[in-house]
Amino acid sequence: MLNITIPASTGNLGSGFDVFGLAVRLYLHVKVNRSSNTRTTVEFTGEGSDIISPSNNLMLTTIKRVLKSRGIKTPGFSIHIRNNIPIKRGLGSSGTARLAGVITANYLSNLGMSNQEIMSAAIKLEGPPDNINSSFSGGLTASLVMENGITHYRRCTFPLDLRLIFAIPEIRISTHQARQILPKKYALKDVIYNLQRVSLIFEAVRSRDYDLLAHLLKDRLHQDYRAVLVPGLQDILHFESGNGLVGTFLSGSGPTVCALALDNFSHIGERMVSAFAAHGISARVLESKADNRGTRIVER
Repeated sequence: MLNITIPASTGNLGSGFDVFGLAVRLYLHVKVNRSSNTRTTVEFTGEGSDIISPSNNLMLTTIKRVLKSRGIKTPGFSIHIRNNIPIKRGLGSSGTARLAGVITANYLSNLGMSNQEIMSAAIKLEGPPDNINSSFSGGLTASLVMENGITHYRRCTFPLDLRLIFAIPEIRISTHQARQILPKKYALKDVIYNLQRVSLIFEAVRSRDYDLLAHLLKDRLHQDYRAVLVPGLQDILHFESGNGLVGTFLSGSGPTVCALALDNFSHIGERMVSAFAAHGISARVLESKADNRGTRIVER
């Protein structure tokens, strides 16, 4: 039996567009058993069970693609998927499914893949590496994709005194849709604005300089443009720091918005829900912390 636990992730952290990812204590739990026949049985529970087909989902597709790329026929197996990560809400659910699929394929056919090979295979299928790297390694990661496609990343432990307050509106946005709305060209001053901020995020996190971190979450490359897809986002992004609030940012491509906070968690969550409600959109709140362990794989 194989047990896999993969944390969700929130991407970008404002200025770190397609660079930063942070693992979050919301999880995809998977149990896999090899089968003596060729049948595949799947049980799917939790978030997304009302919209995702157990027999046709991203994890199963990934398993088949990984094995097919190696000329291996998919063997029979049974799998139980318990998902606590909101689907298509900017919390890295597709990245966790990709990782789970690669890890399962590696287990089913004894591929002997290293951790780096697992991550590379998942990134190749997923696209941008920020969610994959943070979900697999835990903590806060910064990723670089080389011209030859090879990905490098570095991580740092994220402080657990910083609570993550997620406001999840009842709308869905595809990553493709969120990217299509971005401009093809940017003003130099806006690029410099983000570069100055993203260069200091690791240092602010490591030193727990939350006053500085509040400024580093600001962005001019993607959040303002995506605000047209997320009514209420601009209001939340303009929340003033203080009274426990460090700052806010769009989680990944949205529509979920994240607040980093040290206190007054319920009040901050209520403010975000009210900002969405003012635009006729209902939202729910999830409070969490960073996951600094990353993916857990246990084979029995």
